[in-house]
Amino acid sequence: MRDARAHTQYYVFVDRFASGDSSLGGKNPAALDTTRSDPFRYWGGDLAGLLQYIDYIDKLGISCLRISSVFEQMPALALDRGRLSAPYHGQWIADYRRLEPHYLPREEWDRPFADRNTVFDRLVQACKQRGIRLILDVVCDRSNPGGEGWVPGEIWDDGSWQSSTENDTFGWYRRSSYREDEGTGDSPVRFQENRASFRKVMREVLSDWLARGVDGYCFDAVQRLPIWFWQELTACLRLAHPEVSLCGTATARGGWEEAAVDFANQAGMRLMDAGFQRRIVESLCWRDAGGFRRIAHYLDRDEVFEDATSLVTCLENEKTPRLLSQGMPKEHLLLALTLLMTSRGVPCIFYGTESGLHDDTERGNDPYNRPMMREFDLDSPASRALSILTALRRDNLAVQRGHYRTLWLSDDIFVYSRVYAEDRVVVALNRGGAAKIDVAEVPLSNGPWVDVLHGAGVFVHEGQIVDLELPSGAARVFADTRHREHVGTRVLCRLSGYSSRFGESVVVTGNVPELGQWDVEAAPRLHYVNRNLWMGDVYFGVSRGKRVLYKYAVVDERGSVVRESTMPRAADVPQESGEEWADRWG
Repeated sequence: MRDARAHTQYYVFVDRFASGDSSLGGKNPAALDTTRSDPFRYWGGDLAGLLQYIDYIDKLGISCLRISSVFEQMPALALDRGRLSAPYHGQWIADYRRLEPHYLPREEWDRPFADRNTVFDRLVQACKQRGIRLILDVVCDRSNPGGEGWVPGEIWDDGSWQSSTENDTFGWYRRSSYREDEGTGDSPVRFQENRASFRKVMREVLSDWLARGVDGYCFDAVQRLPIWFWQELTACLRLAHPEVSLCGTATARGGWEEAAVDFANQAGMRLMDAGFQRRIVESLCWRDAGGFRRIAHYLDRDEVFEDATSLVTCLENEKTPRLLSQGMPKEHLLLALTLLMTSRGVPCIFYGTESGLHDDTERGNDPYNRPMMREFDLDSPASRALSILTALRRDNLAVQRGHYRTLWLSDDIFVYSRVYAEDRVVVALNRGGAAKIDVAEVPLSNGPWVDVLHGAGVFVHEGQIVDLELPSGAARVFADTRHREHVGTRVLCRLSGYSSRFGESVVVTGNVPELGQWDVEAAPRLHYVNRNLWMGDVYFGVSRGKRVLYKYAVVDERGSVVRESTMPRAADVPQESGEEWADRWG
């Protein structure tokens, strides 16, 4: 597994981002709405348009671009919550090895998978040149619903017919009921995950796209398939492609639902933290009692996850109304972005969030939460702040991994710190009227400190800030980022499953010099993140490229040592930095 905590994701809905080719139209003229008045049709966004604005994304500091599904969709219209809809959302896949014609120049339609001379491949290369990882949205649990001239579940493989619900030669489809209006139950085009042949094809397809240059996937509606399916898929993909990035989204009501926590802890991939996004809405859009207390209390319970720092967090997504459609004042957009970018987890920015993009039709619910991108302004206050915060996340380990602590909290004011090794960050947010507060237990050294966003200054003395001025809507970020000089290959060791007690520390020891050669006193120490999580970097020199043995031990304040009761683990030290060894106390 690769450490992705320094990344900032940007999620683009391809059809609603930018149009770069006016000749596009797709195979069914009825599926395209050139007036962009029917949100259930294609609006003309394409891969050429996305490529045209790749520098905009790069200058925001984005290091991971996630895009909606670009696989070829069925050309027919079908009912979506009672209305005829085109598959602009990418959910009704017809061929996993072909690209959707609506996103391509006409001359690139129907090209075989082996053809690498497409606008998609040019996008892949543009991302690699800028150091941006490319993530594709994928639907694994279902096919397409069919429509006029198109049989339900009709699916092809690189242009060759495979199956449909009417001629299900491989037994890939379920046979059960579905209520389309509620989206519950089993869809008539839901795949049968128990079919080994279906799982084999899915693994092969996803592996082939990785070989084509894609860096990972975000899987939709992961709750519709059992965890064992995702464990198998994740393990197989990582075996062939160790650096692959994998994430899942679920339509859960909150992060504490048992199924969501189980998935995050057991599936082997990151989970989009729906609970975090919901608390953001409650904290910044609702004006009733609670305010910032809601998100603070949510973060206080991070220990329920094996690793809360690897969850993917967002302010907005393709399934929920935009913040401004839910009542958040636009002037509080900076508060929301600052909270997202400095909290634990891997932040994901939905396209247009940085410009306050929204459409309040029908209260901004899907599909009105997916308007056409209107602004690409790098000089707006929110865009400038985002570029600063992406750089801070990239460089500051406290932002990536640090222990979270609330320093000052009310409905309207939220001050918190994060600490990791020598790195520190202190964040102050004010959604209410102008205020002046005293903050204690500030983990910054004595002296003046300057807000990285606006240049406002404070003075820290013996862990206190006296008379911290917070204008209405203010966001302040004070960061201490230490530049580290290390030699060797860096591996992040992560340990969960041990309930820490005050005064204890955790070390990782093993059979090589970099791990102390089984001497606990010489072993590298990990850093406390929360009661269930410790992390630390180990730098390998002479052992780089070798297979090593290691295990963890706990040392209390008196020097007493408790070692894991399991056999030592074996792992291959990589040649390059960035790998993560994720372990559970045993």
